[in-house]
Formats: sequence, structure tokens, C-alpha cells
Amino acid sequence: MTTARLPSDMEVSTVTINHCVEHGELPRVSYIELDIEGSELRALHGAEKTLRRCRPALAIALYHRLQDLVDIPEYLAGLDVGYRLLLGRFTIHAEETILFATVDGQR
Repeated sequence: MTTARLPSDMEVSTVTINHCVEHGELPRVSYIELDIEGSELRALHGAEKTLRRCRPALAIALYHRLQDLVDIPEYLAGLDVGYRLLLGRFTIHAEETILFATVDGQR
């Protein structure tokens, strides 16, 4: 568990997805959706054991940081768990690009 200090001096406690899985709070993870204002890659790092173990389907916002268009697909490919990647949008706005990742056999 970590504590983050927000600009307003409010503290917020956070835990990783790995922590929740390892402590039985989440018995299985089949889908993760991330749109967390540029912290998507950090969240994926915090879920790495879960990504390797459960291989959940993913929907990840790639529009908060330009470098995420490169870094996040590269990170997922580097896990070597068989993720197939697809970029998509559900609006006419390019800034709402989503990376979908699935492993063969998932729907």
C-alpha cells in the first residue's frame, strides 16, 4: 500500500492490483480498463504479476501522454504472454485512442 499526497494536501491510500490478487481480495482478474490520466503505464507495472498469471483482456487509454503510444504496447509485448494489440476509437476524436489487448481464446 502506498499513500499519495494530492495538491490539496489530501492523502489517498492506494494498493496495486497484484496486492489485491495476492491477498485473495480478487480471486481472478479477467478484464482491466484503465483511463487514469497518464498513469496507465504505472498501473500496468503495479499489475505485472497479475497480467502474467491471469492474462486479462485490457482496454487502456493511450491519449494522455504521447509517449504511451509507444511505451505501453512495448511493455505489454515485453511481458511475452501472447497479447494481441489493437488500437481503436469510439468517437471521432483522435485524442480518445484506446489500446485493446487480448490473448487467444478470450472474447
